[in-house]
Amino acid sequence: MKHVLSRRRLLKSAATASGLAFLSACAPASPTQTPAGEGVATTAPQAEATPQPTSGTQAATKLRVFFGANPEEAATRQIIFDSFTEANPDITIVPEIPTQNTTEALLTQVAGGDPPDVVMAWELQYPILAEKGVYKDLGPIIDADGTYKTEVLPDFYQSHIEMYTWKGKLYVLPEQNASVVLYYNKKLFDEAGLPYPPSDWKDTSWTWERFLDACRRLTKKEGDQVVQYGWTEAWWPPLSAVVFGYSNGGHWFDRYMDPTKVTLTDPKMVDAFQFYADLWNKESVATSPEQWKVQAGYQMFAAGKAAMTLVGHWFYPEFSKPEHELSMDIGVFPIGPGGTTSKTDLGGTGMAITAMTKHPDEAWRFLRFECGPEGQKIIARSGLFAPTLRSVANSEDFLGTHSALEHAEVFNTAMDNAVMFPIGPAWDAMADRLGRNLDLLWNGQATAAEAMATAQAEMQQALDETRAG
Repeated sequence: MKHVLSRRRLLKSAATASGLAFLSACAPASPTQTPAGEGVATTAPQAEATPQPTSGTQAATKLRVFFGANPEEAATRQIIFDSFTEANPDITIVPEIPTQNTTEALLTQVAGGDPPDVVMAWELQYPILAEKGVYKDLGPIIDADGTYKTEVLPDFYQSHIEMYTWKGKLYVLPEQNASVVLYYNKKLFDEAGLPYPPSDWKDTSWTWERFLDACRRLTKKEGDQVVQYGWTEAWWPPLSAVVFGYSNGGHWFDRYMDPTKVTLTDPKMVDAFQFYADLWNKESVATSPEQWKVQAGYQMFAAGKAAMTLVGHWFYPEFSKPEHELSMDIGVFPIGPGGTTSKTDLGGTGMAITAMTKHPDEAWRFLRFECGPEGQKIIARSGLFAPTLRSVANSEDFLGTHSALEHAEVFNTAMDNAVMFPIGPAWDAMADRLGRNLDLLWNGQATAAEAMATAQAEMQQALDETRAG
């Protein structure tokens, strides 16, 4: 299975150099798509989704919706589009899927004076576009829609609303949650006689010590060859280590909304990064960077060659495929000696309206549908996305769809136990420096303290330059 970078496209291409793959947005255009301008493909709407005006009636408004998607996600979005146009026959949705870097493609259209009406937004990149005036402030629009303001807006996980509020203005409505969780292979735990990882973020018994013991007991050898690992990296190592740092009480920025100072060398973060790198460099209970190049971590887990991994909901469709025959579930992360409870990242995507749209009313009608109960239920039933409305996330529409998991609710409780990543326009520049400098740590050529000190200095420079510019 081949996919390009997802919401994690913004985590920089350094991840793919390590052999990692991400199953989410920004996949190549499907064969049914035809070019419609530089860097963008337009999916031809299905016949039943395109109302044809009869003689004497006004043609439907064409609403352009820009989003990243692999073929499976594009199909789910088409269901949303079809449902919307059935209820709103005066509007035709014209999907646009970028075939290049999504931010670059969008800015090219904006510069040319012909942007789409609605755009999919990523948590770590939307501030860049907000700063450039690409998005409408949704506050006044929501204020004018009393029903949405009083009945729908309070139903969102407020952590996501806060994440998409930049400098006092809400630019994006949450669409899906992408916080990471711990996936584990129940069969391998049973064979090792080990209890499963807990599903309660407040369970203090799940410590680094217990986790490492489990990794050791879940790692098997045949002669000198390791045939089964306790852990495998399936995301992006710097952010996986950050999650371990969060659960150790560490912080790598002075604040996460519009940060001013990089604090990567916080001792609790340094300990977490060293603990994480030691899983393969010292303990040999996890796949190494060299092995990532041979077989991606998600493939190791799907094949039953690794007992645990860290990644988001977007991998559930892959892991739950019948051919893998995985007996799996999800749980929470181990708590470090400096932490008090298990933590994860706060991540996701949302939908925004472009400031230059020629159809603001129609754009809002679509946004309130997709980011409201109707659209969220479609998202929930698809099994591809985790919804961000509490009522939908905790309903049978979502939980009942995940028959391969006993504790699917962990996707939802994650949102109340999550810490933001640094939200601001400097992310791309900082991520490049973070990934580059930590390679020495992952390869065992530097300690966490050494590698993180250099990374912090370069990240701070990038942050200062962005804030000054």
